[in-house]
Amino acid sequence: MQHRFCILAVFFLIAVGTACAQKLDLEVEWIRLDHGTRMHYVSALKGTERRLYAATAGGIFFSENDGVSWSPTGFDIGDKSVTTLTATGNTVYVGTWRHGVFRSDDAGITWKPVNDGFRFQEVGGEPFYGEVRRILIIGDTTISVMYHGGTYTSTDRGETWHDISGEWYVGNSIYAMTAFEGYLWTAMSIEWMARSPDNGQTWQPLVNFQHGRVNDWAVLNGQLYVAGQKGVGRWNETRQTWEYPMNGLPNVISEDANDSPYISSFAVRGAHLFAGLDTHGVYFFDSLSETWFTTGLQGVTVFSLISHGEDIYAGTEENGIYRAELHIPPVSVRPQGKTGTTWAYMKRTIGKQD
Repeated sequence: MQHRFCILAVFFLIAVGTACAQKLDLEVEWIRLDHGTRMHYVSALKGTERRLYAATAGGIFFSENDGVSWSPTGFDIGDKSVTTLTATGNTVYVGTWRHGVFRSDDAGITWKPVNDGFRFQEVGGEPFYGEVRRILIIGDTTISVMYHGGTYTSTDRGETWHDISGEWYVGNSIYAMTAFEGYLWTAMSIEWMARSPDNGQTWQPLVNFQHGRVNDWAVLNGQLYVAGQKGVGRWNETRQTWEYPMNGLPNVISEDANDSPYISSFAVRGAHLFAGLDTHGVYFFDSLSETWFTTGLQGVTVFSLISHGEDIYAGTEENGIYRAELHIPPVSVRPQGKTGTTWAYMKRTIGKQD
């Protein structure tokens, strides 16, 4: 009798978890926020304690009232195409295509280019910088990944950059990078991936990631998830391989790559992983049932997601920015493990180069 009760209790917990996920699916309401401010191609969203920043085709904007109203920063967009955005306190970094990296020390009022040390590329006699794919801030070290342009570190907030591509395996072709559990994880524009335990001095090749180019990373329940152009991956440390939790996503991978769900971005809220998709809006992953559920914005291309304050924000291609109240407690998704101490080696190496 006791054994039967335990089985029923487990079944009840699973049923309740699934019901909650389905209930969340029905209750999410997305509210469009960019009232009076034309925003399109919202490539990045970043939050600080006081502000939410949005990188758009029309410039860099900020909100101090949960997206109710937006104001432009002093960033001169000109012919610049913003590809990434990172913020901490009053310091904001913007990465672009062709124009390198810009930094603001006063929360976006004034900006300066910080490109000393970057290598130029040249086509038809015109010099330019490669596409800045990601800017990571780890302690007092900043790392910039410039696709087809090299990998760089800085210990003076970008005033000077040190090209370490020669020390990083195929550094010029790295498309995405993150820090997790004491490793730096890299991905090329193809399905090759690797990780380094010593800041790029040595690399451990990983089994091929089968979902194409990596667009974003997230940590959920202590595991690393990857947003790819053909779907989602999750690293299994025990088996040293990638898993592909795809149940519930639209257009599950077929022989036609165009039928695959293109995942642009991730956001983590509580025990749920949210994914922004191309033309399919936002989905969330319920870790109990290992299933993805739609949560709105169908037919909309979502480029960026962020969990900020009490809500989830979605930046889209043509429809501006949306907010959804979820009432799910946030969790920390900062890099874990040895990351802080690992960077000490990089600093010593850079010091010797100087």
